Amino acid sequence: DLADLHSRKKFPEFDFPAAQPVTGELVGWLEYLGQRRFNRIEKESSQRHLSHLLSYPLSLMYALEKVGGAAAMEASVMRLVFVGARAEANLPAKGWRELGCALRFEQLMLEMVGHEVSPEMSGKSQSIGGGISLNFHRGSVSDLPSLASAPEPSAFALFNSGVGFAGSRQDDCWHSSLQQMLQTGVPMVFTSHSEQDAARDEAELEKLLGEWDMGHEWLMRPQLNPFRSLRKDPARNNVRHMISTNHSIFAIRGRPD
Repeated sequence: DLADLHSRKKFPEFDFPAAQPVTGELVGWLEYLGQRRFNRIEKESSQRHLSHLLSYPLSLMYALEKVGGAAAMEASVMRLVFVGARAEANLPAKGWRELGCALRFEQLMLEMVGHEVSPEMSGKSQSIGGGISLNFHRGSVSDLPSLASAPEPSAFALFNSGVGFAGSRQDDCWHSSLQQMLQTGVPMVFTSHSEQDAARDEAELEKLLGEWDMGHEWLMRPQLNPFRSLRKDPARNNVRHMISTNHSIFAIRGRPD
């Protein structure tokens, strides 16, 4: 797929149809892409290309629908915070504009927070149309100046976080950020690279929540994500191991006293 994408050929599937509201539940790729009238979705290569581009916004919309229903999908102003942002911070604007096909809002604020956010983008904000803005912060969510300011985040998204991997190496890099997000009581949506990765993330979170004596609620236990990327890519820490971006998905929130 990567060689194909770098071949300079034209890919009609990347000519996005005009944004229009989708109806019914978010079920999976074929149903969504068909309703949106994307090109060449009968081809498996096109499904892989589009799923990799759209996995981030569709995974988040799917989780919000599952854990909060219609109430979580509509607000005058929505604020979504992406914690530990990497690839999602570089997603083309048309990918994020897809959020407007299922979410109902007047203003949507997307905040990319992480140590891999480009230094050149940190502190900057840009409008991408459709009432959507992108804001960038290089660093941890625990030192995000605007976290406590209005509007309150609607959700946190931690894509392929590696929380469990960090725990297996006795690395506490996630601890302060997790504690701060849990204290808000706002839904936290996680994805993982595989079933095994999700199980490790779940076990680590259970352990930490017990150690911190933190009230919490599992909104969605780890499950196969119907909006995972259908493309296989080598893992960052082991190029011989092939992974699927956003393979599994789950959600939790803190219940502070």
